[in-house]
Amino acid sequence: MGLSPVEPGAKSTIDRVTTRVTSMNITCLLHIGDISYARGVGALWDAFMTQIQPISARIPYMVGIGNHEY
Repeated sequence: MGLSPVEPGAKSTIDRVTTRVTSMNITCLLHIGDISYARGVGALWDAFMTQIQPISARIPYMVGIGNHEY
């Protein structure tokens, strides 16, 4: 089967965050820990970055690493 480029629920979560960024006039997004479950796989990180790009292109997007990033 292989690895899925998207975690279950990731699209709906990103869609909700995108909607709130727009509707609530959010000016900065802090993503604290467990940013992606890419487990060191470059293609999974690329898929995550593609998903988050619509948000990170609009407002400052800062991250703090968790126990799943390395």
